[in-house]
Amino acid sequence: MTNLDFLVDVQARIQECRRKAAETDDVKLALFLYRMADEIEAEAREMDLK
Repeated sequence: MTNLDFLVDVQARIQECRRKAAETDDVKLALFLYRMADEIEAEAREMDLK
Protein backbone atom coordinates (compact mmCIF):
# COMPACT_ATOMS: atom_id res chain seq x y z
CA MET A 1 0.00 0.00 0.00
CA THR A 2 1.42 3.38 -0.96
CA ASN A 3 1.17 6.52 1.14
CA LEU A 4 -1.43 7.85 -1.26
CA ASP A 5 -3.52 4.68 -0.95
CA PHE A 6 -3.27 4.91 2.82
CA LEU A 7 -4.37 8.55 2.87
CA VAL A 8 -7.29 7.82 0.53
CA ASP A 9 -8.40 5.00 2.83
CA VAL A 10 -8.08 7.22 5.91
CA GLN A 11 -10.09 9.98 4.22
CA ALA A 12 -12.84 7.50 3.29
CA ARG A 13 -13.07 6.37 6.91
CA ILE A 14 -13.17 10.00 8.10
CA GLN A 15 -16.06 10.69 5.74
CA GLU A 16 -17.86 7.58 6.98
CA CYS A 17 -17.37 8.71 10.57
CA ARG A 18 -18.79 12.15 9.80
CA ARG A 19 -21.72 10.62 7.93
CA LYS A 20 -22.55 8.41 10.92
CA ALA A 21 -22.27 11.45 13.19
CA ALA A 22 -24.72 13.34 11.00
CA GLU A 23 -27.17 10.43 11.01
CA THR A 24 -27.26 9.74 14.75
CA ASP A 25 -29.81 11.26 17.10
CA ASP A 26 -27.39 10.94 20.03
CA VAL A 27 -25.81 14.38 20.41
CA LYS A 28 -22.95 13.17 22.61
CA LEU A 29 -22.09 10.39 20.18
CA ALA A 30 -22.26 12.78 17.23
CA LEU A 31 -19.88 15.24 18.91
CA PHE A 32 -17.50 12.41 19.78
CA LEU A 33 -17.51 11.14 16.19
CA TYR A 34 -16.95 14.63 14.74
CA ARG A 35 -14.05 15.27 17.13
CA MET A 36 -12.52 11.89 16.38
CA ALA A 37 -12.78 12.52 12.63
CA ASP A 38 -11.20 15.96 13.03
CA GLU A 39 -8.31 14.58 15.08
CA ILE A 40 -7.64 11.73 12.67
CA GLU A 41 -7.75 14.10 9.72
CA ALA A 42 -5.31 16.49 11.39
CA GLU A 43 -2.89 13.64 12.12
CA ALA A 44 -3.17 12.34 8.55
CA ARG A 45 -2.37 15.81 7.20
CA GLU A 46 0.61 16.05 9.52
CA MET A 47 1.84 12.64 8.30
CA ASP A 48 1.41 13.75 4.70
CA LEU A 49 3.63 16.79 5.28
CA LYS A 50 6.53 14.65 6.52
